[in-house]
Amino acid sequence: MNSFLIRDSLKDTLTKLQNLLSLVYTDYFADEKGNLVPPTHYGLSPDFPPEMLVTVTFEEHEGKTKLTMQQSVPESVAECNGVWQGWNESFDKLAENLG
Repeated sequence: MNSFLIRDSLKDTLTKLQNLLSLVYTDYFADEKGNLVPPTHYGLSPDFPPEMLVTVTFEEHEGKTKLTMQQSVPESVAECNGVWQGWNESFDKLAENLG
């Protein structure tokens, strides 16, 4: 089982997803105690948004599942703050857990 931290320090455990087509959630930065902190706490630029809407869709593609992710961070802000590296690391962890 995987645990994750969601808004207001609520920790939840995901045990099963069934017939899921999309997942929409708001992403925030938090410290080690689960307190919300501004993006600058982690060295991101002051123009980085304090919350991000994330949409993940799942669809069948050639017998496999295609995952598409969109995040409400302007591309120019994302590029200069290393967002792609962070998401790639997250997807690598997801692959490890599913593998």
